[in-house]
Order: sequence, then structure tokens, then C-alpha cells
Amino acid sequence: MDIEEITELIQTADFEKAIGELKKGRMTDTDEKGGYDLFKKQLDPKLHDVSNPSIRRDKTVKTDSGTRIVPVERIALALQKLIVRRAVAFLFGNEPTLTADLQNEVLDSVNAVFRDVKINTLNRRVARYMMSNREVAEYWFAVADPETTKRYGFESPIRLRCAIFAPEKGDTLYPYFDENGDLVAFSREYTKAETNTDGRPSTTVYFETYTATVFYKWSINGKSIELAPGYPMQNPIGKIPIIYGEQEQVEWADVQALIERLETLLSNFADTNDYHASPKILVTGQIKSWAQKGETGAVIEMMDGGNAQYLSWSQAPEAVRLEIDTLLRMIYTISQTPDISFENVKSLGGVSGVALELLFMDSHLKVQEKREIFDEYLQRRINVVKAYLATMNPTPQFIKDCADTIITAEIKPFTLPDKQTALNQITTAYNNDLISPHTAITMTAEALNTGANPEEEEELITEKKDTTNQTEMMLGGI
Repeated sequence: MDIEEITELIQTADFEKAIGELKKGRMTDTDEKGGYDLFKKQLDPKLHDVSNPSIRRDKTVKTDSGTRIVPVERIALALQKLIVRRAVAFLFGNEPTLTADLQNEVLDSVNAVFRDVKINTLNRRVARYMMSNREVAEYWFAVADPETTKRYGFESPIRLRCAIFAPEKGDTLYPYFDENGDLVAFSREYTKAETNTDGRPSTTVYFETYTATVFYKWSINGKSIELAPGYPMQNPIGKIPIIYGEQEQVEWADVQALIERLETLLSNFADTNDYHASPKILVTGQIKSWAQKGETGAVIEMMDGGNAQYLSWSQAPEAVRLEIDTLLRMIYTISQTPDISFENVKSLGGVSGVALELLFMDSHLKVQEKREIFDEYLQRRINVVKAYLATMNPTPQFIKDCADTIITAEIKPFTLPDKQTALNQITTAYNNDLISPHTAITMTAEALNTGANPEEEEELITEKKDTTNQTEMMLGGI
């Protein structure tokens, strides 16, 4: 069923069937194998199987006085969170660079909007939700601004805001794609706590739908479905103000089994260490007398043929250590997560820029793979913001510039800055007449992150050279 047919159902007040159809427009099934409830369980160490007493049960031990329950060790690792955090940091540790194909005010206005909503934080939140929920959406909307300032380069009583929708926040997302794979409608369902007219607390289910022309919102109470007051509402920008993104699986899916094995192994090993922590003596024959506690030069006296020795466990600990190291290495390798813990990097010392690139190569390759999702995601965000700006500054020239200007975002993977290598490269390029003095000064300011104005720096350098030349001429004439 296409969106026009669904619209006809809405117009005839067949809301139940229309909502049912809007829930069928997903191209992939994000609810398979437990959906977000499973992801939440895997992400929270307190909910791991190894932490569940009904799965990893305490031991029942027989003693001379009867049986007793011995608690077992339950070691849960937050490796799933670590994988997500590292992936987000490398993807959006640096702010994506915006470039425009035309010189006008549109790029400055878009940058102003992004600064206003704190785009760096927004990018990282979106990436974290997507990697740990498999899907996320952001909703751009306009609100009245009590301060009519040139916030975006022009006077406007409107301010743009952005909200994030994600399963982790209690939202169920329903993108609706047509046969060409284009998003023609987007819906979300959520539950809101409210208060009845008699003062008693209650909950209401809401279902919202966004299309390029109109917005809908229904309240659902049992089998009763009603349009909320003020809806349907006209869409002012002619585009769905939703940016939706999804990935096939959560970030740690390929190593989930390895993490579970590692947690079990560490927990079992901890139990064994508890058992063998105190030394145990194996005695053969009959003991005649024991040494007293604290006795210096203690001696155990035994009958003829008696023997006593400490029990030792020589082979098993090494095998366990090998498996633990192998599991950790495979978890980092398969998930393309760099092991940049203090213990792992403290011996590196001074590392060159090339060495840093090699160290982070796998993570950078992962960023390039993520660009398959986020390049399109960021481009759609830019297009939605431009559509809003065109309605906020409805001058013919600005509207034309918004339509004609192509703005693109380039994702730059995070890496540690190597200032010395950068300066050497700039100096070499300048000395070989490959770049101009102005370009060299600009690149130096960027490499050192000084925030200096290249034009002002160039003037100061020229003045310094002139002063130096004058001084040399004066000294030469003496």
C-alpha cells in the first residue's frame, strides 16, 4: 500500500487500519532476536547472564556438618560499552567539515544553526544510539524565539531545535519506505504518563506520523483511536523533518559470544583462585606432631615413610591465561576496536605521525565503513536545515541560494595530532616552492591550533623581516 492510499484511509477516519499499514513500511526487521530488550541486556553488565543467579547458580557444598550454599564469583565486563564509546570517538571525535560549492550566506547560516544546537554533542549522541539501538532518528522543528536577533545571519523570530528519537528513550520507530527505497513517511509510538481529570495517574499511547505535506498525531486508549487537538498539521518545509538512520546489527554483535565466554572463564577462574588462595598440604603417612602457629623454624614430625608437600597447580593457570589473552585480542580485532589502555600504550614512547596512523588504521577503516550510513544521514540533515532556513528568511535571493547551494559534510576520523611532523611537512613544502607563504602560515595556524588570523600573522612576519633587514643594513654600514 502506498502513502496516497494510507492518506485516503486517514481521511475516511479508518485510523486503525492506517496505523497498521504505517507499521509495515520498514525495509528491515529491527525486532528480531529480542530487539532493544536484548540489546539493553547485553549493554548493561548488571543484566549479563553471568550476573544472573538463576543462570549462574551458587554452589551447594557438602561438609561434615551438612550442606551449605557457597556464592560463586560473577564477573561481568562492560566491553560492549567500551566498543561503542571507542567507535563513537573515532567517528565523531573531530567535527565533520562542511563545504559549499557556491559562495553565499547559506553555509554561514547552516553553521550557525549547528553551533546553536551544539552539533558535536548531537553527532556523538546520534552515533551512540545507532550503534547500541541499531536505529535512531532526529526531529528538526521550529520554536518561537523571544529574542529576535541575527542568530543565523538574518533577523527571525524563529529558532530551530532538534530532538532525538530512539528505542532507548522509549520510542518505537516506524520508517515507511516506498518501492524505490525512499522515506515517504515516518512514525513513532511512545507512552506518556498523564493525570486523569479525577487526579489519578494514567498512561496514554501516542502515535505520530510525519510526511512531506502534513503531520498527524493520535492518542490510543485501548481500541479507541483519536486525532490529537490541532492535527492534522501542515508541514511548513515540504520535506519530512526527520533524519532516520539504521545499521544491520549492534556494534558488538560479532563478539557477543566471545564476551560471554570471557566472563564465564574469568568467573570460573576467580572461583578456583578463591579455593586455592590458601596453601594446602598433601600428607602421606601418619603425622606425629604439627608445628605451632608462629613457631620459628617450624618442623612437622612424621612416622617412618611419612611425607608432606604443598599442592601446586602448574599447567592449568597458563592455559587459562592463554585463553583469556586470546579472547581479548579477538574481541578487539573483530570489533575493530583499538586497545589503547594505559598498559598497552605506555611503552610506545614518542610515536611519529605515520606510526599513529598505522596504530589506528583499523579504526579508521571502520570509520570509512560507517560513512556508508552517516554520509547520507548528514546530507539529509543539511537539506532539512536548508529547507527551514528558506522559510525563515523568505527573501527571493536567499531562497534561491538555499535551493542552488550544495553543502556536503566530510567525516574526519579522530587521530592524535603530531605537530612536529606537520610543521616539518609544511616547511619542506614551502622551501621547495610548493606552497605560498600565505598557505604555509594558514596551515601552520591549523596544525598548531593557535586560532591566529593568517593575514595578521603574514603582516607581522613581513614587518619583522623588514626590521631585521634594516638592522642588518645599519650594522653593515658601521
